[in-house]
Amino acid sequence: KHHLIQSYVITIMNFFVPLFITFLMNFEAHKTEGSFQASHYLKIGLFRWFNTVIVLTVITPFTHTLKEKDSLVSTVFGLYLSELTLVPLLNYLDIFGTLARHFYGPRAKNQRQMNLQFKGTKFYLADAYTGMSKLVFLCFWYANIFPAAYFLTALTLTVHYFSYKFAILRSYRAGPKIDTKLAFISRVFIFPVAVLFLFVQANYNWSSFPFDNVCETSTNVTEDYIGDHFIELRNFGEENDPKEDSIQ
Repeated sequence: KHHLIQSYVITIMNFFVPLFITFLMNFEAHKTEGSFQASHYLKIGLFRWFNTVIVLTVITPFTHTLKEKDSLVSTVFGLYLSELTLVPLLNYLDIFGTLARHFYGPRAKNQRQMNLQFKGTKFYLADAYTGMSKLVFLCFWYANIFPAAYFLTALTLTVHYFSYKFAILRSYRAGPKIDTKLAFISRVFIFPVAVLFLFVQANYNWSSFPFDNVCETSTNVTEDYIGDHFIELRNFGEENDPKEDSIQ
């Protein structure tokens, strides 16, 4: 379906675009690894939050929010489905690490180059943090019109925990020691902002319900619109009996 395809495309973009952001960050100068990870976290986080959460609200027509087919709610459910399946699958497959060990390693020109291919995929803690905060942000943004988001977020975070645990312990290379900047940024800034958006979106969604663009009016309805009305259907040029052509 359309909303499922859209959801998987968003998840794939959340996987590959941060790789390009990481490549660009190699040209930046940072004094510590913690400073690099904090900058990495903010850049990837902003992209994933906008790509996963805010863009859907912008591109979806207002009246399609609760529509039966291809609605905003169905797309959000598709996002959780793609996060539950695609992200753990990519962690377990470790595409770049598998290519390095089984393709580039055996074709290396010398022993040193071959050993470098077996070090494992480089792991960035900011990637795991942004993945977690993205799901929390998605939950708080749409929870008022999609209450199941709370349960789906808990389930998705649990699945992500085990998939990242496997990848970190079995596939990824050991990373450098870093300080607590990422934890501090998430605890003090990111999650309070997510909770703030929970209240803002609750106010907006409940005031917009049922998303049909019908506005309340204080205008009194005249007697001309009260009572039973008949629609008379006639063919042009013919005189028909109004009683036969009337529809109540």
